[in-house]
Amino acid sequence: MQKLFLPLLFILAFNIQSNAQQRLFDQPVQLKNCNISITANPFIATTVIEMEFYNPKDQEVEARQEFQLNRGQVITGFQLELNGKYREGSIEERWKARQAYSSIVGKRVDPALLQMNGQNNYSLNIYPVAAKSSRKIKFTIVQMMLDENQKLSYTLPLNFRSPTENFKLDIKINRPASIPIVNKGMLEDRFFDMRSEEASLSMQSANVSLNKPISFSISQFINQPQFCINKSNGKASFLMRFYPDIPRYYASKARIINVYWDVSLSGKDRNLVKELDFLEKYISVNEISKANIILFNQQVQGIIVFNSTTDKFSYIRNFLLTYKYNGATELGNLDFSNVLADAVLLFSDGLNTLGNDMPKQGAVQVNVITSVNRYDYNWYRNIVGNTGGSVINLFSTEVANAVKKTDSAENFLYRYNAANIHLNETFPMKLGGSIFLSGTIDKADNLELLYGNNTALLHSENYFLQENETCDEDSYNKIRMLKTYDSLMYGDYGYYHWQDMVEFGLAEKVVTPQTSYLVLERIEDYIKYNIAPPKELEEKCAAMDYVYKPWHKIKALKGIYRTGKVGAGGKRL
Repeated sequence: MQKLFLPLLFILAFNIQSNAQQRLFDQPVQLKNCNISITANPFIATTVIEMEFYNPKDQEVEARQEFQLNRGQVITGFQLELNGKYREGSIEERWKARQAYSSIVGKRVDPALLQMNGQNNYSLNIYPVAAKSSRKIKFTIVQMMLDENQKLSYTLPLNFRSPTENFKLDIKINRPASIPIVNKGMLEDRFFDMRSEEASLSMQSANVSLNKPISFSISQFINQPQFCINKSNGKASFLMRFYPDIPRYYASKARIINVYWDVSLSGKDRNLVKELDFLEKYISVNEISKANIILFNQQVQGIIVFNSTTDKFSYIRNFLLTYKYNGATELGNLDFSNVLADAVLLFSDGLNTLGNDMPKQGAVQVNVITSVNRYDYNWYRNIVGNTGGSVINLFSTEVANAVKKTDSAENFLYRYNAANIHLNETFPMKLGGSIFLSGTIDKADNLELLYGNNTALLHSENYFLQENETCDEDSYNKIRMLKTYDSLMYGDYGYYHWQDMVEFGLAEKVVTPQTSYLVLERIEDYIKYNIAPPKELEEKCAAMDYVYKPWHKIKALKGIYRTGKVGAGGKRL
């Protein structure tokens, strides 16, 4: 009997090993069926995508599908079909979801994982997909309508290589400013149907290759603002998108200028000849009558007055080329608030080595000119500020083209006036395309928007805002979420503040570089791996003494990530 038992053990072990070897991971699968539903308004679009993936192999596989989305497209929901019914996904920290998925896959149960792999790149894993069988998933994308060339546009990238057996698309657009037009891609040669305040388009195809984008645009008009006003708890909040009736730039004509010329020691590294070529041409092209040239380093060293009718520029050129450049640079000594001229030209390499690095601004256009290769553009832009001037890099720009840049000044949405309306935005705001404003309405009132710059206010527009509700609270909250997401993903700090990304992803239940969607089959696995259960399982989990409190979790995470508190073995508590 013992002799027979050992061979049986060997055969059993061999079969287990053989089955393990037959399991194929990270396998591409065929998109068998795809249904896409798009609903949009002048602010946001919501896309629901249902996909059925087919495994053509004779072996069970773990399906993997990679795809891309565009900037601003955020995944806000994920579902996996289990036993003919969709189960909601749970949003979790990326590492935690990945760990739970990897552990459970080894036990041959049914999880799915949707995660981000770098900006705008995503991957979907489903296990198992039986031989010659398929699995279904569904996910939701929310995005702002993209503003480009006075149009609001929508584009969903599709890049599936193998043909899809059945494809269905439904698009509905509420209150478009004009009849939407299709762009290149899947919708070519099709047309929207416009009825009442809704535009729609439907299509159905068989054996189609989904390798072109779904894209359409809606033309917008000046002085026709669109509002999303929501009333909650007696408070009216609003969002407003509009195209201002004022150009971003206007012709600027200076006659008298102040030139601030940096004579610090590092001036020897500048291309002084090219800078002087620029200054000479600027004076000639703009017919400057008078130029006050202020020499400075850590303090003002002297002033040269140049009159174009009586003086030769060659004198200025020779003087500045032979000047002994020395000392440090302190731009904070410069005061543009008392300038009695039409424009300021600041020539410097930007290497502030002493004291304050920001001149005092005033009501005069400031242009910063540099000829060095490396410089801090954002810092220079801060020096220009809201004066309407420009940052000009002579290292990469020819003199003639650089002078043309000074022919115009920049307008801003400079400020607003309203007694009973409060805006959230920081002013001044840059122009270019549509403007997006948000705020609250105490009671119906006129909103006056003023345009210009530090030099002058040149234009005003008036809009009357009422407390009439025009959109639901869900839409309003989605818009605010999208603005925060864009700031986190593409703002100044992005990935460096990953703690904020974790907190945001968990609170808003969206996919970020630090948060992923996970679907599990067994209640025991939600409990074991401390995963938020879907609503359908909350009652059963509670019966098993497992109650998941997401806000408690977020609060705890803030303490963990901010303090770096760790437990035994070096693991974070």
